[in-house]
Amino acid sequence: MQEQTEILWKRLYWGTFVLGFIVVCLGAWTRLADAGLGCPDWPGCYGQIMVPGSAAEASLAYPDAPLERGKAHLEMVHRYIAGLLGIAILGLFVLARLGSDPRRKRITTWLVALVLVQAALGALTVTMRLFPPIVLAHLLLGFTTITLLWNTRPPPHWRIIGKPLKRHLLLAWLVLLTQICLGGWMSANYAALACLDFPTCQAQWWPPMDLSDALHTPLTTEGSYLGGKMDGPGRTAIHMAHRINALILLGVLIAFFIRLRGVSGASPASTLGLCLIAGQVLLGISLILTGIPLVLAVFHNLLALVLALCLAHISSAAWRRPDVDFDPEALLPLH
Repeated sequence: MQEQTEILWKRLYWGTFVLGFIVVCLGAWTRLADAGLGCPDWPGCYGQIMVPGSAAEASLAYPDAPLERGKAHLEMVHRYIAGLLGIAILGLFVLARLGSDPRRKRITTWLVALVLVQAALGALTVTMRLFPPIVLAHLLLGFTTITLLWNTRPPPHWRIIGKPLKRHLLLAWLVLLTQICLGGWMSANYAALACLDFPTCQAQWWPPMDLSDALHTPLTTEGSYLGGKMDGPGRTAIHMAHRINALILLGVLIAFFIRLRGVSGASPASTLGLCLIAGQVLLGISLILTGIPLVLAVFHNLLALVLALCLAHISSAAWRRPDVDFDPEALLPLH
């Protein structure tokens, strides 16, 4: 019985992990394609389970929200896959209780709680018409969900013991989370197009900016936040903050991954981290120089998530709980 439960766990785990990446990808695509309000209601679409068959049918339910079929379909596919992810996580929660691993039980409990909060934020994203703080919270909890799911895997066989390297790891997390927040805030406020040249912005090294406007998002019931409500200097301030923090992140992470090579067995994680940094830098510059194409923007989001997963894996080597042991068999989806 225990062996069958373990096999089921591994199969469901890897299926859930793939689903999680698909949900993050679809969420980024939906947000960047301006399809977040493709359906003006939640959880249905124009009062129906599926996208209405005609614009006339949709206008009967929401006359002030014309149907755009492509955006509506994208939004509903995102919701369907997110629903499947929630069901899969619930399955992991049940299987964890049939097993004996306390770590799985802890993490799946948190995952179920996160799924419920994410569902509420998904509803608020629509009902509050893409209010930027809600959009950012939805993005961050999505990243948190996948990172927690990743952490149900066993930690690496190597350990980080020295306090200086652990402090450096904490600094890396702080700067990376700041960058993810800035990127999400930039996306939620449509500030990516504020600077379309590189390395300057608007042909200046220090363009006109308004930091107070960048941090201020008034709550209004008039219209939606689609396209953003922030003035140009505010959007420029967000974009420039994202660029400046990217430089800080670049220095902190390169130094950390180089130091990590001194830990026995950690070279693969160090090499992966350096490759991810190089990829993000190239993607970030390419995004600006090519006018923010949708596919590259989605990959930029996904690479940020993979970098967070890389740090999460390293963190499990730094702060492994006493009840967690390395088990190479647990890395395999089947045996």
